[in-house]
Amino acid sequence: MPIVPGATSDVPADPLAIGSAAPLPPVSFEQLAQVSCSLVDKVTAMLPGGRFPPSNWRGEPPFQTVESDGGLRAAARTADGSFGVLIVPVTTASPTPPGRQGKLETLPDGTTVAITTDFGYFGDKGSRMITVQRRTQGTVILVMADNVRTVRPGVATGGDPILTEDQLTQIAAMPELEVFG
Repeated sequence: MPIVPGATSDVPADPLAIGSAAPLPPVSFEQLAQVSCSLVDKVTAMLPGGRFPPSNWRGEPPFQTVESDGGLRAAARTADGSFGVLIVPVTTASPTPPGRQGKLETLPDGTTVAITTDFGYFGDKGSRMITVQRRTQGTVILVMADNVRTVRPGVATGGDPILTEDQLTQIAAMPELEVFG
């Protein structure tokens, strides 16, 4: 916001915004269902015996893909942590994973993923979140997993995030998540 009345900003867009100010490209019910079903198949295979409570912390059913945050998101949690995915169109303000300890990896198909691990993101020493980001020509896919068991009445963490870097990379590489091209 300019300090001088009547002055205009020299920054055309908020570089920290999660998505674009423009409306999302049209997303069909079939695309939403494809993302949800693909995630259910992949994540439940990676977490055999995993039990998913009937709603995530936002009150949505596990793996239900909804339009939000400038894109599409889906999430699920277990007793040992949570999983989430954010899918947005590529814009100049597309998200970048928060990086305290990060690396780039090249997948067999030549695409590059950014992998970051964030320690203590809940302000305690035990919380840990792994984020994998993959960009296609039109889509940014962010996939994350953590080890946060509860946030109320206090943060309880334990062990490793519920999915590994390799598992999150496999999810991020799924063509079914390339909703915007």
